[in-house]
Amino acid sequence: MAGVRSSLLKPKLYFDVNVMGSINLLEAAVRHKVKNFVFASSSSVYGNNKKLPFSESDPVDTPISPYAASKKADELVAHAYHHLYGLNITALRFFTVYGPWGRPDMALFLFADAITKGEPIKVFNHGKMSRNFTYIDDIVSGTITVLDKCKGYDVINIGGDREETLARYIKVLENNLGKKARKKMLPLQPGDVPNTVADIRKLRKIGWKPTTRIDKGIKKFVEWYKDYYNLN
Repeated sequence: MAGVRSSLLKPKLYFDVNVMGSINLLEAAVRHKVKNFVFASSSSVYGNNKKLPFSESDPVDTPISPYAASKKADELVAHAYHHLYGLNITALRFFTVYGPWGRPDMALFLFADAITKGEPIKVFNHGKMSRNFTYIDDIVSGTITVLDKCKGYDVINIGGDREETLARYIKVLENNLGKKARKKMLPLQPGDVPNTVADIRKLRKIGWKPTTRIDKGIKKFVEWYKDYYNLN
């Protein structure tokens, strides 16, 4: 179960699925002698960490949403299974993934839908936000890279190589849709953080690098979006 805001409404479901679901998979991995186990953690585990960029060595003991807490719990359970059963396990901390076939509750999808319909978009923290947006193809290539080199227990950030403001993210989307957004400025949402910036040096050292910045990634998303909803 992904997403910070929904986890505030359904915390029990998030823990049932994310934590118990992960335990079920780890049990299956032990039973079937799986060689390498890689799973999706989240940049949300960093909480309100003021040090940027976020590094894997930073403390992550103060999650600020049930979603973040469930992902931190997954990392702890995974370490226990590594210790007890010798599983090779890597937790990849995903940073703001986007692209075709993305979740409809993510900002890019919500923005595209509202702009297309001429409705206002909700811009939280009055637009004063930034992210390392990560295109789905880079997530896939990073996951495969780690899966091939997984050894022992490790936690690794996976994110784009450039911090982008929310304002620029919206601007690139407007350009690709050919339509301006009507913006409704709102305060920061509970459980959310203004900035998530990834230190990706650790993943670079094992041969991975992101290749898709938002100009190219959002263009690909819009092409898919228009085709999927027959907007061409």
